[in-house]
Amino acid sequence: MAELIVDISKLKHNIHFVRTLCARHAVELVAVAKGCNAYPPVIQAFQESGIALIGFSRVADASKVEASLQRRPCFISIPSPGQAESVTRYFRSSLNSEKDTIRALADAAERGSRVHGILLMVDIGDLREGVTPEQVLPMARFILELNSPFIEFLGLGATLACCSGTLPDEQNL
Repeated sequence: MAELIVDISKLKHNIHFVRTLCARHAVELVAVAKGCNAYPPVIQAFQESGIALIGFSRVADASKVEASLQRRPCFISIPSPGQAESVTRYFRSSLNSEKDTIRALADAAERGSRVHGILLMVDIGDLREGVTPEQVLPMARFILELNSPFIEFLGLGATLACCSGTLPDEQNL
């Protein structure tokens, strides 16, 4: 059986180093709890080290540690319409690129009386996720024209060099 051993003091040291580097450039660090199965000491170390926002790629991980979180996290996967209820319940925001999903999130957020943030993902050439650059303005308009007090358009996001081997350059950024 695989085993993950985490040295919490080294994790906190690394968080401090990266947060300091990010702060010099006015960048807010989002800690991603992926690969640790939402191990409570890791989540606690993130929060004790001043991480304001934690990202999860699985709904089950966030639901497992919901009571210990200081702030609702970000869902760093693109949800399906069928996940709208749980995504708006456990997450303050999510990555999106599909109208049907965004509409489902708006409906679920309204039913739960929760504001949910939408980060519109843009594909930069690796065909991994997101709308094409030509679709950005129409999709942003769609989100804004929902005119829902329960949906907040947070801006644009892109996956940079994630697993596919496509390196970001001036052309695809």
